[in-house]
Amino acid sequence: MYIYLTEKPVDKTVEVSTRLFVDLDKEENLRGLEVLFVSKALKNTDFSHLEMQLPKIGRLALDLPVPAQG
Repeated sequence: MYIYLTEKPVDKTVEVSTRLFVDLDKEENLRGLEVLFVSKALKNTDFSHLEMQLPKIGRLALDLPVPAQG
């Protein structure tokens, strides 16, 4: 899974863990997040709210829209 936070070009990628990578722009602002093996590890997870404490980055909280059920 990749979460885009801005369209700025990626300057570097930081490995936070074996399954989590963060992309930074030239000013070291967070550009995006890549989470590996999401379909297996988190298949029953509600992604409407994500909160992470990232080393060297800080706290990140995202509230995502919930798709309408119909």
